Parts: sequence; C-alpha cells; structure tokens
Amino acid sequence: MNKQGKWLREPKNGLNVVFIHGIHSSDDCWRSKNGTYWPNLLKAEGELDDIGIYLFSYQTGFNAGSYSLGDIVDSLYEHITNFDQVLDSDRVIFVCHSMGGIIARRFLVREESNLIDKGLKRIGLFLVASPSLGSDYANMLALVSEFFGYTQAKTLKFSQNNVWLNDLDNDFINLKDANRLNIKGQELIEALPIKIIRFFGFKKQIVEPFSGARYFGRSYKVAGSDHITIAKPEDKYADQHRLLINFIKDFEKPYNLSKTQASETQDLSNPTKRDQENQIRLQFNNEISGGVVNQAETINIQN
Repeated sequence: MNKQGKWLREPKNGLNVVFIHGIHSSDDCWRSKNGTYWPNLLKAEGELDDIGIYLFSYQTGFNAGSYSLGDIVDSLYEHITNFDQVLDSDRVIFVCHSMGGIIARRFLVREESNLIDKGLKRIGLFLVASPSLGSDYANMLALVSEFFGYTQAKTLKFSQNNVWLNDLDNDFINLKDANRLNIKGQELIEALPIKIIRFFGFKKQIVEPFSGARYFGRSYKVAGSDHITIAKPEDKYADQHRLLINFIKDFEKPYNLSKTQASETQDLSNPTKRDQENQIRLQFNNEISGGVVNQAETINIQN
C-alpha cells in the first residue's frame, strides 16, 4: 500500500480537495464494485476541472501496532505542507471517510496557528460516516486491539473514558465557533449495518447518527448505504457524489463573488475600457438623434 500522498491533479484556481481514507483501509476505499473511483468521478466533472485533487494515505490495520493517530497527523502535515505543498493554495476541502475525519479535525486543531499564518482563507470538511464521538464496535474490538497493541482502534472507542477523542471533540467545537479559521462542513450518515453484522442480527450502524452528525447541521443519510459502501459511489448520479459537487460549488461561491467584484473594479479603473464604453455611448446617441450631437454633450460623455 502506498503510504504517501499523491496528486491526482494539481490545481489551477487555488482550491485543493484532499481525500483521506479511514481505519483498516487504503486509497481503494473510494472504489465501488463496478470499478468507479470517487476521486476520478470528481476529476471528470467539467465544471470543476481547475481544482486540485490529492490523495493522502497512511499505515493502518492490526499490523500498524503503535502507529497512532498523532503519527498519522504528523505524516499528513509533512505531506500537504512540505512535501507536496498542498496548502500553498488558499482554500482546501478535506473529503474524509470514517477515521479520516478524526485525522483531519485533529490536524486543524493542532495546526490552527500555522494555517492562519499561511493565509488559508477557507477550509471545508466533507465528513463521510466519520465517528466524531467514537463507535460501539470499537469497544467490541478492545480485547483484540489490546492483544495486537493496536492504538488506532483504541482511539475510536465510544466511552466517557476516551479522553483523547472527547478532548478533540471539545477542541474542534471551540475552534469552529471561534471563527479564526473559516470552516464550512457537511456530514453524511450511513443507513445500514455492514452485511456481516446484519448476518449476525446486529442492527446498529458502525457509526450511529449521534456520532456521525455532530458539527454542521443538515446532515444527510445516504439511503441503502453502510459504513463501507457510503464511500463508494457507483456513478456521478449517486447521492454522495452529487452532494460533494454541490458542497464544492457552495464553498466556492464567496471566492467567485469576490473575483467577479475585483474584475468589475479593475474594469472601471481601466482608461482604455472606459473610453471604449464612452465611444459606444456616443455612437448610440448619434444614431438616435439623427447623427447630430451637441459638442458640449460630446465633451461631457467623453469626460
């Protein structure tokens, strides 16, 4: 498995979208059974062909041992800040499945001052079945995790004693409410337990709504999805993909508006363009007045 970040496409307009997979997973978590790959679906969107698309991967699974979430956040920082300069842009959206959302939130909390210093103007979080408060199923794996020394799974436990995750929850809420970083987000929720759990009669999702819809309001439950399939849209008409596209477009509206206003201001300060507009107005007045325009009016229009 490739443990490093990689560009699928570098940006042309200053916006980067960063995909971060979840626990026990890899970049392949975004691939559906029919071969559709979510980052490629985004790449194929003609209206968004100038955004950058970046894939971040990391070591996970029982063989990860003591490789902790803190270690993953260190790796994320190095890759998107120093190695691949993803944060040289002034806008970024993190698309995060499962534990990927916890990694992204921890990164934002820890690096708040650095991100402000870098001039990062807008940050998006598109959280896909992310257990912001943990998962009961991580509790069930506690003994196995202890045996393997698997620290990542311990972090996902839903418990009042999970000090690390509970502190992150409070820290992120404070970060968002302080508005020192401009953070916009949306949360998607799975509808069903995964198949193997359903087979044994369990009815709870891996990430329940109270844990997956924590921060941004107007969360969306993807019909027919479980914790795995929610990250694997089958085509461009899948709900989760259409929601991502709309999220990106809404995220960019303030930027596009400011760009338009700047362009209009520049046009008004451009003497050549102003003279051309005055000439058109003069020609129009000549036509409607039968070709006779008072010299004073001409001077007034040109001034």
